[in-house]
Amino acid sequence: RQTDIGSYTVILAQQGVTIEDKVQVGPGVKILSISTIDGKQGKVTIKRNARVGANSVVMPGVTIGENAVVGALTFVNCDIPANETWVGTPAHKLTKSI
Repeated sequence: RQTDIGSYTVILAQQGVTIEDKVQVGPGVKILSISTIDGKQGKVTIKRNARVGANSVVMPGVTIGENAVVGALTFVNCDIPANETWVGTPAHKLTKSI
């Protein structure tokens, strides 16, 4: 419910993909439960109120936590904890500096 999946998004769900309520998936995102490059397989879970930025790639076996934010163009090959913002290739936690 209340989930938005952007245009040109690809979801390869052979091993399972769960997208919970109030999730936003930007345009052009690739969500993969199977990788043809390294043979990795696994269910992908995107928890409630998470946001995945445009043109990001979410690899097999990844869980994106509740209220987490994945920046645009991010390569997600590890779990993203709840309430955190991750960016980059490969994904890393965004830290604020003052």
